[in-house]
Formats: sequence, C-alpha cells, structure tokens
Amino acid sequence: MKILITGGGGLLGTALVRSMPTNFEVGATFRSALPTQPTDHFDPYQLDICDRDTLMDIVHRVHPDWIIHTASIGNVDYCEQHQDESWQVNVVGTQHVIEACTSCHIRLIYTSSNAVFDGDHAPYSEEDPTNPKHHYGKTKLASERLIQESGLDATIIRPMMMYGWNTPPQRSNPVTWMLSELSQHKALRLFDDVYGNPLLASQCADAIWICVRDQHYGLFHI
Repeated sequence: MKILITGGGGLLGTALVRSMPTNFEVGATFRSALPTQPTDHFDPYQLDICDRDTLMDIVHRVHPDWIIHTASIGNVDYCEQHQDESWQVNVVGTQHVIEACTSCHIRLIYTSSNAVFDGDHAPYSEEDPTNPKHHYGKTKLASERLIQESGLDATIIRPMMMYGWNTPPQRSNPVTWMLSELSQHKALRLFDDVYGNPLLASQCADAIWICVRDQHYGLFHI
C-alpha cells in the first residue's frame, strides 16, 4: 500500500513516519529542508501545501492509495494574527489536497482539531454541534466541510491537544515548553480555566495507521 503524508516535518507527521508499517511504501512532504534521504520504503518531497501544481505533480508521481493530510499552521495565536495566511495554508491547502485525491481516486485522512468546539459544554461527541471560537478552529471546520462535501472516501480525525518530543524546526508543544522553561529555572505563567486530555503524538499516529489498515471512514475524536 502507498501512503503520502503532508506535513512530514510536524509533530504528528514525524510520529507517522517513525511508526509507518514496514509493509507500506510511504512518502512525506516537507516545507523546509528535507530531513533524510530516500530509502526502500520512504521518500521525502519538498512541498509548500499552497503550491497546487507541485502537489499535483507529486501525487501523480507517487499515486498513493491514501493521503494523510497533516500540513497546517497549528499555532492558535499565529493564526489569529495572520488570518489570511492561515486560511490559505489550512483551508486552500486542504482544497488542493481534495482536488488531488479526486483526480486520482485517492482515499483521504484529514487531521482536524477539537478547536472546532467552543469548549463550553465538554466533553464532546462526534455528533455535537460545532462552534469554533477562534480563527484556527474556523479554518479546521471549513476544511472538514470541504471534505464532507467532496464525496471522497475520507476519514476526519479530531485529536486533542498533542504533545511529544519536538525537534527543530518544529514548534514547542505545552509539555516541551514547560520542561524547557523549568530547566532554565524560569517561572511559568499558566491558566487554570482550561481542561483537556493531552494526546501523545505517537498514540495519535497509531490510531491513524489503524484507520488506514482497517479502512475506517467517517469522523473520529481521539
């Protein structure tokens, strides 16, 4: 089975590459410098997800059975401050992936977020109404709707806040940020009005590989 992962340099993309099944052929796209050389079962590709033509070229060369679309701007504050850019990456980029999947009859897994909810009535099920409070959540919900309207064989994953060991140029996540600050004997300024169930990136990757292996379609909270 052939798999193409977008956002291979991110926290989840890295976890997916590290845990890829040995009997799969996997390619992954990277916006910055490629981290590794091709191997028998893994090929890296340079891609800005906003570059539709390059994406289509990669997809037509690889012709994957599945695309796992993780590429996005995930920093909530950055999305709020750069709304046009984050819409282009998170929503228009997803539209490009949908077009590629449609043209080559490829199945799609999309990583959304629990940020599609307002947080006022947690915990949420997959059937609960969405109501994003900030721009990042709005981009994720808009992408979900594009996928649902596309008619593709698709799986939408809504992970909780993910954590794991990040490596440059990956951004810090709450766990690695706190460890870094504490190791430098810095005081932490935290909030006490947000509740969640942090998700280890490798566990999210395991769940995604199960969806691929067993062909689970639909909407899933992880």
